[in-house]
Amino acid sequence: MSTIEEIEVWLRRPLPEPYRSFLVESADDRPVTIDKGRLFSAPDVIERNETYESTCYCPECLVIGDADGGRAIVMSLHDGSISRVSISAMTADCFEPLAPNFGDWCEAGFPR
Repeated sequence: MSTIEEIEVWLRRPLPEPYRSFLVESADDRPVTIDKGRLFSAPDVIERNETYESTCYCPECLVIGDADGGRAIVMSLHDGSISRVSISAMTADCFEPLAPNFGDWCEAGFPR
């Protein structure tokens, strides 16, 4: 279980806004349910990224949630874009774009 600050130390950089604010506001330590998926709470972010080996398969991205059908929701740490990708093929060429950034995706109601 990790805190937002521990995530930032693990990443060696600050979390992009408004994703960081989202984690602060959803500080009840439970995943947030979205349409047929969930967004991880802060305590689960590092563990899920280590399990999915995201730093190996999609460096410069952070897995922020699960979608149905064995897919992950990833956020680019470079430009903040949100994508969906199969957990079995977590490479940038397999990303399915969802939104240009977390704020837009949140305002749209987290469409998948």
